[in-house]
Amino acid sequence: MALFAEGLADMGDVRAAPYIRRLSEVQPTEADAAAARLALRLGQYELAQSALVSALVRYRTDPWPSQVSMSHALALADELTLARRDMVPVIFEALGQRFAVSAIEEARRLVRLSVESHGQTLARCHEALGPFEPHVPWRADVLQYRADCYARTRDPRAQEARSDLERYKAQDVKAGSPPQPVPRPPQ
Repeated sequence: MALFAEGLADMGDVRAAPYIRRLSEVQPTEADAAAARLALRLGQYELAQSALVSALVRYRTDPWPSQVSMSHALALADELTLARRDMVPVIFEALGQRFAVSAIEEARRLVRLSVESHGQTLARCHEALGPFEPHVPWRADVLQYRADCYARTRDPRAQEARSDLERYKAQDVKAGSPPQPVPRPPQ
């Protein structure tokens, strides 16, 4: 049931609706995530945001959703906020607490950081980066965001952040790696 609900929803196929309704009887959290996916694919952004926020908040107390479904919901949060940057604050807040039994904790924190990076301001950049300090993920996108955040907010760690970014770039060039695309959250 979940497979059909999510698969059809991902294609934007309204035939997902009966599967989502049936899924809501046994796993309402996964049904919310599937409903969010369907709404997004149909261009119903407000409905997508509402259903996704519901799923993300339920993940805090519901230990039973599959981690695959949860990972897909996180990817959807990233996708939705790329499409509609005005939705960043609400989605960022919904991602603000651990999920039940700390399920997919690293992915949740990374997506929360990614979601915040889609915003037009750096209003919550310290909050997004805080859980990673002092050992932030050694990735170009994270290091660049950190350097920008700290420089623009005059954070005392700005020089260290810039040095880390430069060291990363030097190691990347030295290793002969081709330029890396901005990584997306796990799906």
